[in-house]
Amino acid sequence: MRFRSVIFAMAVSAFCVTDGLIGGENDPMDAIQALAEKVIRNPYDLESFYKVQSFTNSSEYWLRFYGLEFVGQIGVRRPELRSKAIPILVRALNEETDQAMLRETVISIRDIGRIAVEAASLPLTSIVQRGEERDVTCFAAQALGKVLDPKLLGETVKVLVMAIAKPPTIGVQVEAPAVRYYALDALVEIGKSGAAEVLGPIKVREKTADPYFEKRLLGAIRKLEP
Repeated sequence: MRFRSVIFAMAVSAFCVTDGLIGGENDPMDAIQALAEKVIRNPYDLESFYKVQSFTNSSEYWLRFYGLEFVGQIGVRRPELRSKAIPILVRALNEETDQAMLRETVISIRDIGRIAVEAASLPLTSIVQRGEERDVTCFAAQALGKVLDPKLLGETVKVLVMAIAKPPTIGVQVEAPAVRYYALDALVEIGKSGAAEVLGPIKVREKTADPYFEKRLLGAIRKLEP
């Protein structure tokens, strides 16, 4: 099983953890991944799940990072455990400030799907509202495209419409990934579901867009028009 955090493995020094989980020169990712794989093979192995969960509260950066990542992977792979995994991920979005942890947590929530996205709608919309051109903001906007709950759609669409109105970043090529592109895709996803009317706000933005984004807006309009 391949996990996103493999790319970080070489950057992690050895930790010594009680209970015999990690020690000596063992990579902490290996031990936490082994526990996660046990849970994914057997979702009734709650003892292993709670051990993975315990790392999300660690004061050690990498233990907490991997704990959150693998809780997310368990949530993605085992629907039976989403009721346990999602609150942990939502709490992390509300409490964490580290960009890497936020990014991996948002990706996990996005990949779990609607149930996780709607549970995390408040912190996700807050991330998008901050308007920072970061990958975590792009992924948060992308995730919001999965919202279907009528109680959440009004604020979700409002935030995404504000995001597509954000002007290009000075000095950055317009073809480069940007929050507004992810927000537009999310609006199209919501519009195609029939959950909310998004065509009007997109057409309004078309009139004031730069030429490159105008083409993307026209493509979105074609997808949404009857």
